[in-house]
Amino acid sequence: MLERSGYNVTHVENGRDAISACENYQFDLILMDYHMPIMDGLTAVKAIQMRQEERGKFTPIFMLTADNRNDVSIAAINAGTCGVLEKPLTIDALALAFRATEKNAA
Repeated sequence: MLERSGYNVTHVENGRDAISACENYQFDLILMDYHMPIMDGLTAVKAIQMRQEERGKFTPIFMLTADNRNDVSIAAINAGTCGVLEKPLTIDALALAFRATEKNAA
């Protein structure tokens, strides 16, 4: 969906690979799945956020989940995400969320 809309997309298989990708590239936006093998999304977000703070650079991170429980959203926000996007994700929901982060950064 993102690639069809003209965005460059980097795919990773798990939280550990997400951390590694963030070490090597500066992204405009990170979409992190809540449930992943090897390392879950919450753990990966916390590690990425720590490294971003050390570097003084901030990349908006949104948690993706099909689990709409309130405790999942609270955990994601507490981990440092900008918000939670429910699956199935639409391009409109993603665009609204990203615009909100741009306004907050300004």
